[in-house]
Amino acid sequence: MRRLDLRGSDRRRRAGFGGILLGAVLAAGLAAPAAAGEVARAGEAAEAALAAGDTVKALAALEGAVDSVWREGPLAFRKALAVDSVAGFADYEPRDDKPYAPGEAMQVYVEPVGFAYAPEGGKHRVRMSADLAITNPTGQVIVEGKDMFSIDTALAQPRREFDLVLSYKVPELAPGSYTAEFKLRDAASGKEASFSVPFEIAASTAEKTD
Repeated sequence: MRRLDLRGSDRRRRAGFGGILLGAVLAAGLAAPAAAGEVARAGEAAEAALAAGDTVKALAALEGAVDSVWREGPLAFRKALAVDSVAGFADYEPRDDKPYAPGEAMQVYVEPVGFAYAPEGGKHRVRMSADLAITNPTGQVIVEGKDMFSIDTALAQPRREFDLVLSYKVPELAPGSYTAEFKLRDAASGKEASFSVPFEIAASTAEKTD
């Protein structure tokens, strides 16, 4: 169940660009020195192009560095949160702290990064699947399901502005605090990663009356 819609001196400036990009690589958990070196070189190339007044070339160098981080870095999420509605990429209405009623649909907006596109018939296909487990405040798994969500779409061109909306009905559980634990797997790259979304289940009308 998903919605597809499916982001000083010259020397000092060069160090700044390279340092920021290299820092992003290390923060992403890259272990390959070659990838880190590629990003650092891209930063230097961008600084040189910028100093020469070639904005297009500078941006192209940085885009190449982003491609390297995207390809070599682990699967991750820019955003993952409960929403009331979604109109498109980065265009959503976050849900407030209002509890869910049992059986109410919960929508989770997700912006994954670091996944891969599989070439297929001139298109670029994205295939992912996700497990879901509901846990209580002590970490006990109350409800769980494997491959609860399936994402399969083909795009004309790879793009980084890609979002998912995972929707499911809140199970019939006692009122209280819970956490939805998601594990997302990318078929093309073999990468996987997890994220969690806390939520509350409200007391039923009968329980409130009692």
